[in-house]
Amino acid sequence: MEKAIKMAGDAKIHFCHISAGENLEIIKKEKANNKNITCEVAPHHLFLSTNDYKRLGTLGKMNPPLRDHYSQQVLWED
Repeated sequence: MEKAIKMAGDAKIHFCHISAGENLEIIKKEKANNKNITCEVAPHHLFLSTNDYKRLGTLGKMNPPLRDHYSQQVLWED
């Protein structure tokens, strides 16, 4: 992600299906530096986490994969 942001320079860049809290933190930091960056998340990353694997079984396998509860909470914050 950081490499893509650097390569984009001042051009617009959009990230699809952000699921990791760490990636959203990078995007927020770069936006604060006047970078023209946008992103979106998929609904299942807002409502499901790795805590749901046992209940979901193979239905919980996706790409990008479900993340931990921390990442789920970070996605809700912004």
